[in-house]
Amino acid sequence: MLLKMSISSSILIILIAVLRLAAINRLPKKVFVLLWDIAILRLLVPFDLPIHYGLASPVAKIANSSISQYHPANSSTIISPKRPIIDTITSSLSGITWTKIVWATGMVVFLVVFGTLYRKEYQRIRTALPVSKEHDNYFRSKVTIPNHVKLLTSDRISTPLTYGVLSPKIILPKIYKLSDSTKIKYILTHELIHIKRLDNLWKIIILTAVSVHWFNPFVWIMYSFFNRDIELSCDERVVALLGESAKKEYAMTLADLAEKQYLWSSISNGFGKNAIQERIMAIMKFKKATCINIGCTAVLLAGAVTVFASFKVADNNLGITPKNHIADDKKNYFEKAENADDEYVQHGITVINGTYYYQGVRTRIFMDLRENKSFETFCFDKEGTVDVQITRSKDNSIKKIEYLTEEETNEILSDFKDSDLDERSNR
Repeated sequence: MLLKMSISSSILIILIAVLRLAAINRLPKKVFVLLWDIAILRLLVPFDLPIHYGLASPVAKIANSSISQYHPANSSTIISPKRPIIDTITSSLSGITWTKIVWATGMVVFLVVFGTLYRKEYQRIRTALPVSKEHDNYFRSKVTIPNHVKLLTSDRISTPLTYGVLSPKIILPKIYKLSDSTKIKYILTHELIHIKRLDNLWKIIILTAVSVHWFNPFVWIMYSFFNRDIELSCDERVVALLGESAKKEYAMTLADLAEKQYLWSSISNGFGKNAIQERIMAIMKFKKATCINIGCTAVLLAGAVTVFASFKVADNNLGITPKNHIADDKKNYFEKAENADDEYVQHGITVINGTYYYQGVRTRIFMDLRENKSFETFCFDKEGTVDVQITRSKDNSIKKIEYLTEEETNEILSDFKDSDLDERSNR
């Protein structure tokens, strides 16, 4: 599921990046933020929507086709019906385990790094002190500030910023002059928009997504663009609230504050940040949204949501057909087992909704081996009660069907962990 989430999100990230390049000054900046939000949620939410086609579906089909080409399900890998089968499967599962260990290690490392930066910055910011009552009244007279938003001042920052989620705070540099009431209005409005949109919370969420999908380069690209676009969107909203006549003065305020260095922040949003040229150009090119813009926004968001569509990623790394699939990359297993394979029926084997039954009894371990001992089908159903092995002749017809002995069954089960059996059973 993690791989599926990462693949589908990557497709959306690429499309958003291309759209951003082509229409960054033609569509509302909020559109790009919402698209990034959808991509972030796809990275973290392990659920699908009940739709069967989406943006990532074509890529999934290509991936599955490639896997089938290089790892055909009816591979001639020689596997005996006993221990060699288990050796092969166990070897592959061991590789998967090491892959998971590497991924988990990387995730923990990045979570620790980001957590350390978070704590370090929090300790720096928490030294900020409340502004004087006089200044507090002055600021609130310029902009309507909710009572739960606190105004602080600090000598450890050079530009205004906001931090906190449940208890948001706007921090102003201690050296900042209060003589220009217009600039103060712009600054406070900008920071209040960050608070209203919960941008600080989204920064934490995206850092979590980056930590989980650290191996995906597109996620890092998304992180870079996301931080820039929340500032562009915030600037756009300020101009929309204060009027287009404020564009020039607001851009000058932005340029003035951005001249002061602003350190990278993992938990806060500051007024003066990098990519200043892009922000000023976006402000000066600002235009009110039209009906066409709104319509395009609706279409883009609806299309982006389809990354949650259901699709399967092939898993044929063993050269063995996973459960619920036949050793034929052109036909669905259910179709062949239930509609085309009369030979199974003749030998007392039936398949109902992908579940194997022998002589009317649900099977637990079901193995179908070719005459040369190559593996055709292996399925494990934890709700089954009997263990069956099919042996085929040279012409691939069923030669005999026999129950596995208790010793053979125990040998197979002993090589699997319960979690591995559950995973195979749910395929």
